[in-house]
Amino acid sequence: MILVEIQGFGRIAVTDDLPEAAYVEAGRLTATRTASRTPAFPARVVVEVLRRFGGHAPRALLGARFVPGMGTNTTFEVTYAADDRVASCPSMLWNQPYEATLSSEFASAVLDGLVEGAGELPAGLLRVDRAGTDEVAASDWVFGQAAEMLRTILSATLRDADIEAELRSLAARREPPA
Repeated sequence: MILVEIQGFGRIAVTDDLPEAAYVEAGRLTATRTASRTPAFPARVVVEVLRRFGGHAPRALLGARFVPGMGTNTTFEVTYAADDRVASCPSMLWNQPYEATLSSEFASAVLDGLVEGAGELPAGLLRVDRAGTDEVAASDWVFGQAAEMLRTILSATLRDADIEAELRSLAARREPPA
């Protein structure tokens, strides 16, 4: 596990998987973008983001699997869960667990964060299939940032780059909502 504390931003945790954050798919959103020529191999990553703003601490957990494919495009797929939340999953950064779910309410923000995020990805499928939602501290904004970080981490993993340095660079460009 990688833990990154960034002054003025918050905390980020990265691990290879968190099976407890899996949920039953109720639907999915997809988008396709031109792929890079980055070397490809299967990879799975889970990222948790905990932002800090005085007494407010928005947080989100996302996980995805990348499977290389043929062709010239990267397909981004965000699965979302039904509204019946029953399972919980642990937080790597907080003392309260998450609900293991990604609602359709946040799925668009996750897809946007993946598609618009930094980091080259090769041809293949990036599928979000793990999530943790805090009913009080969740928002489109924090899920979008978690998705951008997820893409950055996968890109760094595939390029064998320094994940912590890439996260620090990305976090330095992210500001809280107005």
